[in-house]
Amino acid sequence: MAKPVSRILVINDEALELREFVKGLNAAARSLDNPLGISFTGVSTAREALEAIERDGDLQAVLVDDTLYTFKNGGKAGAQMSALELVQRITRFRPELDVYIVIAREEEDDIVDALFAEAVDGYFYREERDYRGIYRILNAQIQERARTPFYDQLKNYVWMAKDQWHTPGHSSGESLRGSPWINDFYEFMGEHVFDADLSVSVPMLDSLMEPKAVIAEAQAKAAKAFGAKRTFFAT
Repeated sequence: MAKPVSRILVINDEALELREFVKGLNAAARSLDNPLGISFTGVSTAREALEAIERDGDLQAVLVDDTLYTFKNGGKAGAQMSALELVQRITRFRPELDVYIVIAREEEDDIVDALFAEAVDGYFYREERDYRGIYRILNAQIQERARTPFYDQLKNYVWMAKDQWHTPGHSSGESLRGSPWINDFYEFMGEHVFDADLSVSVPMLDSLMEPKAVIAEAQAKAAKAFGAKRTFFAT
């Protein structure tokens, strides 16, 4: 089975700093557990960042240095796109991406409020250079986003093989399996189609009418994936 690929884009207009950051993060990704195939790449301009975000469907997150263009323009972004403006463009274009900011510790109070109004997921201190720590946070965030709450719980229930009474027409496939007349249909469809054909009366699988657990969580994740305010499952 093909393994997933997850790329994370680092955006910093200081070439040496960008190279060091990307190198350190890739070293961390190689040395630590990496089930989602995370790798890091860097760009030095907002235009390159937006082009990469547009063409690369494997891009899962971005790290934006909050000083983007300001050092080269006397502390002002000038005609170039500032970090805040870039974050706004990214979240409008691909709202499913995780966005993190790299900031100076002493500027935390001034920057965080403005950036978090733009749905930023977190920030890292530029001075710390804790590449392994940064990688662990990003890895955990992407794994959390990749979770499928309802599907995972449905698989767990099927593996438990607790009962066969849910769908009287086939009793989890029992009435089809081994039949001289219809076993070929069972073999063609596969056992899990029938094992997972359950009624709505399984507490651990939540309720479509009043979702409070895995269905509620799955709907919230679906809404974020589609860039919607709310998503509802129906049957």
